[in-house]
Amino acid sequence: MSSNPWKAAGDIWKEVQTFLKGIVLSTMDSLPDAVVGQILHYDKKFYLTSANRRIISWASQVLITSITVANTITETTIYTGSVAAGTLSAGKRFIISGEGQFSTANANAAITLRIYLNETLMGSLTSSLGNVSDKAGFFETKLTVRTIGETGTVSCFVSLQLDEKSVRANIGSTVFNSNVGSDLIVTAQWDEASAGNTATIDQGCTEALG
Repeated sequence: MSSNPWKAAGDIWKEVQTFLKGIVLSTMDSLPDAVVGQILHYDKKFYLTSANRRIISWASQVLITSITVANTITETTIYTGSVAAGTLSAGKRFIISGEGQFSTANANAAITLRIYLNETLMGSLTSSLGNVSDKAGFFETKLTVRTIGETGTVSCFVSLQLDEKSVRANIGSTVFNSNVGSDLIVTAQWDEASAGNTATIDQGCTEALG
C-alpha cells in the first residue's frame, strides 16, 4: 500500500502532516458558503468555521522583559503595539493591555500614564499624590477599525488605573491614515526625578480580533 498522503481526488486526506515552512492561504475575492472545518483568508482576516464561522484571534508583541521608568521626568515609552501598513480592514479590532506597579519617593510625587494612537492622545491618568509602595496599575485600549485609507476612522476605548484612581475615555471616531504603519503607544512620566519614583510594566500584549 502506498504511503503517499496525497489521495486521489475526492478521497480523504487522513494522515497527520507536518509543514516545515508553514502554510500560506491565498486571499479570496469573496466569502464562500460556510463549511464545517473550513479555514480561509479574506479581507485581511483569517476565518475558521466550526459550528459557526468566526474570525481567528492572534496575539503579538508580548512583553517578556520588564520595563522600568525611574529617576527621570522624561516621558518614556513603556509599550508599543504596532500594525504594519496595508494590513488593516474595516471590522478589525485590537486590544492593547499591560500591567505593572509603581512606588513613590514621597507624598508629593505622581506619575502620569498616556496612551496615543500615533501622535494623537487618546487618554491619560495622573496618580493621586501620596507615598505608596508597589501599588498595581494597568492600561487597556480597545480599538475598532471603521474605515481605511488616508482618512480612515477608528473607534477607541481607553481604561487606565493607578492604585485606586482610574479613568475611562471613549472616542466614538477619530481619523487616522491606514496606508502607513500605525502604533498604539503607552508612556509613563514622573513629575519629579527621584530614585524612589519607580514604575515598572511587567506584562504587555497586543491582541487582534481578525
